Amino acid sequence: MQKETETNEVLPTNLGFQDANIVTSIVNYNELVLDKNRLLVTAGDRNPQLIGVQSRISTLNQNLLSSLDNLKKSLEIQLSQLNIEAKNSNSKISDIPLIERGLIDIERQNIIYSELYSYLLKKKEETAISLAVTVPNAKIIDVAYGSGLPISPKKKIVYLAALLLGVLIPFVFIYLKHLLDTKIHQPQRH
Repeated sequence: MQKETETNEVLPTNLGFQDANIVTSIVNYNELVLDKNRLLVTAGDRNPQLIGVQSRISTLNQNLLSSLDNLKKSLEIQLSQLNIEAKNSNSKISDIPLIERGLIDIERQNIIYSELYSYLLKKKEETAISLAVTVPNAKIIDVAYGSGLPISPKKKIVYLAALLLGVLIPFVFIYLKHLLDTKIHQPQRH
């Protein structure tokens, strides 16, 4: 526990804190310290006003330390989050050469395809020009005409051949069967 006659020092107010409560607490703390130092000059150690100011300084000091500790913890959390983001950014940065290599490959393929397309277009135009320039060596004198019936095969001849073969093949088969039959057959009686 602090002695009541102990002199407290004034804290600097321009430390760059963004928290308004901490800045207000520092200003109030400095005012109480100045009041205490003025009272120490004129009053004794057991002066009730001095004791009240000292207790308010102690309370404000504890509140200020607690606020600063909370601020430190929140800054540590922010720092850890920033470190995580930095690691993620660094991993993304390390992936850039792979991505760039892929983009270069795609760009090369694009150039090759565009050159191939240009070459094929050029050849197509050359072919079209060469076909347009060539003169046909045959001229059509008369338009073709016909009866609409097929010239060959003639249906009547095909039907006649089918009929003859249909009769002739079974006759030849039966004749050859009887000719090559060497067995003796008896007529059957009823």
